[in-house]
Amino acid sequence: MTAEAVDARRWRLEEILLTVKAYPNPQEDFGEASCTAGMTGDGRWLRVNPVPFRHLRPEQKFEKWTWIRAIVRRGGDNRPESHEVQPDSIEVG
Repeated sequence: MTAEAVDARRWRLEEILLTVKAYPNPQEDFGEASCTAGMTGDGRWLRVNPVPFRHLRPEQKFEKWTWIRAIVRRGGDNRPESHEVQPDSIEVG
């Protein structure tokens, strides 16, 4: 793995305007999760997975068109927009 690939897999804080929130879907690894996506302030598109929406604390739950802050890192697939999220890190507002 190259140094650039390792750096891309590091956890980092992002602010994301969520524009997509799919209906929760059962998953083997995460129970039930929702695919979400949005844009960062500098215009990057991010898919954010898995979001166990029904298990988030009330103050963490969000609607579409809401800004969130969360700790993310590049996902395991080849799509550059795919990111894994630490659900406990999600902050609305």
